[in-house]
Amino acid sequence: MESSSLHSAILHSVSARRLTGRYLAYVLAMFLAGSVILGVSFDYLLRTDAQDHERIERAMIEHDLSNLLSFYQDLVARIAKKQKVIDILLTEDLEAAQELSSEIRLSLPGVIGVALFEANGQALGEPVELMLGPDCLVDMQHIMRGEPTPRPPVHRNNPRLVHFDITQPVEQFGEKHGVLFISFSVESIQQRVSKHLSQGRYLAIRDGNQELIAQVDGVGGAVRQETETSWSPIPGTDWSLQYLSRMTHYNQMMVLLFCVGGVVFCVAILVILFLTRHIVAHFMDDLHIIEASLSAVDGGGESTPTGHVTLQESAAILGRVFHLLERIVEARDQLAFQSLHDGLTGLFNRRAFDEALQQRTALAKRGAQSLLVVFDLDHFKQINDTYGHNVGDEVLVAFTQALKAHSRSSDILARFGGDEFVAILTGEWSSAPTLWYDRLEAAFLENQAALNDGQGITPLARISAGAVLMRSALASENPIELMKRADGLLYQAKKAGRGMIQFDPQEFPAETV
Repeated sequence: MESSSLHSAILHSVSARRLTGRYLAYVLAMFLAGSVILGVSFDYLLRTDAQDHERIERAMIEHDLSNLLSFYQDLVARIAKKQKVIDILLTEDLEAAQELSSEIRLSLPGVIGVALFEANGQALGEPVELMLGPDCLVDMQHIMRGEPTPRPPVHRNNPRLVHFDITQPVEQFGEKHGVLFISFSVESIQQRVSKHLSQGRYLAIRDGNQELIAQVDGVGGAVRQETETSWSPIPGTDWSLQYLSRMTHYNQMMVLLFCVGGVVFCVAILVILFLTRHIVAHFMDDLHIIEASLSAVDGGGESTPTGHVTLQESAAILGRVFHLLERIVEARDQLAFQSLHDGLTGLFNRRAFDEALQQRTALAKRGAQSLLVVFDLDHFKQINDTYGHNVGDEVLVAFTQALKAHSRSSDILARFGGDEFVAILTGEWSSAPTLWYDRLEAAFLENQAALNDGQGITPLARISAGAVLMRSALASENPIELMKRADGLLYQAKKAGRGMIQFDPQEFPAETV
């Protein structure tokens, strides 16, 4: 069919050569006249449409930026109302304040600094660890004294971490306890405006000090004369937005393009059809390779090429596509691992453990026995206070090493947070886990002796544990009830003097208890 169409087009071209000069002139004149009329009409429609589009786009960007800043303000306000934040300010717990700062920075994209300020203007924690710059501290002093400050203030003391600050009073029952401070990267503003801006537009945002915050230049040439009226305020802030478009002197060019294009079109159409048909066939083959690789990645597989490119021009592009796909797969696998594992110990985190506990509970109901053990390290806070958090982290790793050494590859090991750990030990437990616990604690004490540059630590952290047998006889219990029983036994171990494991004697033969 395609071959027949091409042959027919060639025959029409040969026949056209036999037309008289006068007829050809008439046709050309009519085509040029129509092109001029169409060009003028098209130019008018383009101008009208461009002006409407410009007004709509500008209003949309202003509204979107205002909503984005409102979202950040509402987010900070919701965090400031949490009881955990209020308790930290009431107790002046520096360690909890630092943990809260780290937690928010890890969980919210674009967050740079997080801090809690007491009513007297003092930050809870070290400014460097809380990612507070000098300008942030100065603005906070103005805020605490009730002095006017930019809304929101923008700080540029570190060119790589340009950010704006949002603060929210922390109150309870009408009493102000302090201020929650969170700084966000200006990059989020840059990305937001870049998403909406059309080609041929220039957009800039400046703060209350008339300094540039973000800009996107899609013009690539001269723009309309800039005036102060080209700046408009962004609602709810001291910021302002400038929106300019390229100088549009294209109406004469439109007419010329239509005239020249009409002449060239008749001559070039046959060549273009022939070349396009040939190139598109090869290009589609190359696109099928990309499509197959993307489908493999989307389905969770690897990004491996499924063929060889046929166009030399697409070889470099395809190489970069495959490299990008490999990075996507690597990043996907890394994110999947991080979402299920604790960063310090490499054990499962609580989210992964909860899923595993659901599965093991279901297996227990079908007769697969396991032992659920909850651990807590004794004297761990004293070690942190005496030797610092670095040594405390080494103690947590030392316990992890001991726990792995006395566990099977099929066992589920997890860290709930702080010094709390939990394990599901597979296999038949015909006797009480006392001997297993003694070996685990001995290995843990031995690991601790090598810490602190070989000097050891005093006192050595010991292990309190509570163990519950997961078996078909307990099929009525759900994972929450099992965890409650294990936590209760752990509490009994601590109450009884710590450094021991508690379990229900009725779950094991009497002679082994």
